[in-house]
Amino acid sequence: MNLMNTLDWLLEEENPSVLFFAMRDLIGLSEDSPEMVDAKSRIKSSFPVQKILSSQSDGGWWGNPEEFYTNTKYRGTVWNLILLAELGANVEDERILRTIEFLLDNSQDASCGGFAYRAPDALRPDPASIIPCLTGNMTWAMLRMGYPFPGKLESAVNWMVRISRFNDGVSPAPVGEEYKRRQNCWGKHTCISGIVKILKALAEIPEEKRSSQVKKLIQDGSEFLLKHHLFKRSRNLAEVSKKKWPHPGFPWLWDTDVLEMLDILTRLGVRDPRLQDAINLLKSKQLEDGRWIQEWGFNNQLLIPFEKVGKPSKWVTLFAMQVMQRGFV
Repeated sequence: MNLMNTLDWLLEEENPSVLFFAMRDLIGLSEDSPEMVDAKSRIKSSFPVQKILSSQSDGGWWGNPEEFYTNTKYRGTVWNLILLAELGANVEDERILRTIEFLLDNSQDASCGGFAYRAPDALRPDPASIIPCLTGNMTWAMLRMGYPFPGKLESAVNWMVRISRFNDGVSPAPVGEEYKRRQNCWGKHTCISGIVKILKALAEIPEEKRSSQVKKLIQDGSEFLLKHHLFKRSRNLAEVSKKKWPHPGFPWLWDTDVLEMLDILTRLGVRDPRLQDAINLLKSKQLEDGRWIQEWGFNNQLLIPFEKVGKPSKWVTLFAMQVMQRGFV
């Protein structure tokens, strides 16, 4: 297995986004180096980024503004913002800033800070549709793209801190109107995807800006995932929690898998023996040439194609190599 050949493959110019992240995260180039500045500029003009932005309205949304979540899922506004963030686009492009401001005005509930998937009344967020996975995803995407923190996103982080619970099917479900409205998220068993997206968002906050409450949430959320060895049932580790989770794919959108969970926890500095099952699984999927296959995806539902399911994937390989480089071999 020649890992240098694998790295050379990721550094090909055909995918500027993967090239940029590979140079930054695998080689360790500074973002102000000439090579990185050039790669960053090519992300902005790359086909995927331009394809998404070419169908954006002047107001910053895609499709119908009031259907920013549901419009021909997954082609609505929130999904395209997530894709742009994954690709490495940022707020230096005023079109992206317009989308962020549109969602802050119309999806984020001003009274609590959470993000809602519906705003039926003159684009006022519906409190009953505020959910943790969307709040985590929107907070992550905006922070990832360079939106300032603290600021408008501080209330979203505070909402996640305040409402997060870690029920493992044993303790009684939490009580209160917010939990009653979101049984699928915080019922007798907490939605693991929701916790993953919350941790993904919190990992984007610079460590020096993390409050003690944020640090506690990172600790508790990580422990909840570790209890499940990331992708298994906590009370029967011989069983997989969700059929899809052992299979790496990209992009994740609202869903998750073992690769995303490993990426988030290792970026947060988690080192724990309970990660080993997931690490072993990931290593077992590496091909002889050092690459990984994309095992699932949303391709036909997105505005842009990513990579073909069943074929070697630069994105999956990039994330897998990042995980391994953080201390796992």
